[in-house]
Amino acid sequence: MAGVSLAAIVGLVLASHDWIGSRFYHAGLGNLHEKRFVRAERDFQIALVFNPSNGDIHRAYGAVLARDMNMPLAMAQYREALRINPLDYKSHFNIGLSLMESPRSGEAISEFQSAIQISPGFARGYRSMGLALNIQNRPQEAIAAFQQELSYLPNDHIAYQQIGYAYFRMKRLDDGLKAYHRSLQIAPGDAITHELFGVNLEVAGRHKEAIAEEEEAVRLAPAKSSPYYYLSLALAADGQYESAANEAGEAITLAPGNAKPHAVLGGDLFVLHRWDQGLNENRIAERLDPKLVMPHINSSLIYRHREQWDLAREELRIVVALRPADAPAHAQLGEALAHTGDINAADAECRLALKLKPRDPYVLNSCGYVLCQLGQKALAVKQWNDVIHMGNGAAAAEAKKNLRQYQRDETL
Repeated sequence: MAGVSLAAIVGLVLASHDWIGSRFYHAGLGNLHEKRFVRAERDFQIALVFNPSNGDIHRAYGAVLARDMNMPLAMAQYREALRINPLDYKSHFNIGLSLMESPRSGEAISEFQSAIQISPGFARGYRSMGLALNIQNRPQEAIAAFQQELSYLPNDHIAYQQIGYAYFRMKRLDDGLKAYHRSLQIAPGDAITHELFGVNLEVAGRHKEAIAEEEEAVRLAPAKSSPYYYLSLALAADGQYESAANEAGEAITLAPGNAKPHAVLGGDLFVLHRWDQGLNENRIAERLDPKLVMPHINSSLIYRHREQWDLAREELRIVVALRPADAPAHAQLGEALAHTGDINAADAECRLALKLKPRDPYVLNSCGYVLCQLGQKALAVKQWNDVIHMGNGAAAAEAKKNLRQYQRDETL
């Protein structure tokens, strides 16, 4: 090596390190693309031994770690990539993805904003920021982010799908339907869009169309539970309770640990007068998700119809604890308390219910019974007549039943 300077030798060694590191880095990218994740992780680890100051390698290694749900180490790699290159917008983006569905989704938005500030044309940054804003229930801002994305990618069906969802959250149902329709024009085979479209249609009262959309979602994703669940809701809204129960059963088969289909099935079975089965489904739902209110409502309805007022009372106490602003639940609790002899507590519940929703027909029905027990029978009769004139089918039928019973026996 005579005549070769030390600086030249060092340069050759460093260049060889860079070359070896680059070879393993590109091998890792190839394995990552082919979903050979264990090999990719090994390649990136070796690449970093030879080239520890390459931010791209740190970022790629972080992506593999994030896929394995090793978030602390993944975040450390992304942060190191940003220390090496503060303008690495892709690392900001990856940090945002790692945080998006965690309790720190607000921080994810900041990371996406940083990525976009560095690279204003980065369309995926706008899309992911919109998704995070939807998760945060900030629909107006989400729509703006997706519209920005569409200025770069005008045919991204996910953007239209998520705009539809944002409008749905804002209760702008017609705008939501238009956005879902546009998404399906671009990607007619997207099962999630059909599913969300169906939910919007069902809430809009277009039950037949909702059923058709959910059936298409089921056809496109037969191994997924949620389309069956939403199909059962649409069928029940259309009065097809037997079919609704069948679809809820399919949802349970695919996701037995999900409380909501059990609760929906419990409600369907109540309507079908299969009350013991309904109570069983409600108990399963309660065990799976103690904070879910629907199974307690369903069970209270069964106990009320069986005139098991002490059991109805206990279910309704849970309902109002979980949902303190639920006026009909307070009124029904008042009715159950009156039936079990606690008239003062019944009066207090009905006063609260009437304060929350003074013209709710279900509140007026239940509180009518309490008024009778308090000796205010003329006011009770007036409330039931008011409910009949409101024209709400189920509530009006109950009011007529109460009036008939009052006419037979003024003690009710």
